[in-house]
Amino acid sequence: PHGPGSRAPLDDVSEAPEGFPIKGNAQSMLYHTPDSRYYKATKAEVWFDTVESAEAAGFAAPGSATNDDEEND
Repeated sequence: PHGPGSRAPLDDVSEAPEGFPIKGNAQSMLYHTPDSRYYKATKAEVWFDTVESAEAAGFAAPGSATNDDEEND
């Protein structure tokens, strides 16, 4: 649903499709890897095979956004 390397959730939305361990949340546009802090708490709306696939689809890691205001001060 979000390009190559992505997959829609299975009927059991808590279970990852084989080969797609990365959860994506379409509302926040964030992805969560299995070792991330919020992985278990996140409901996957899309699954990705790699971080690169998630980022190519426009998703970002939590906390990866830069604050331009701070950089410009």
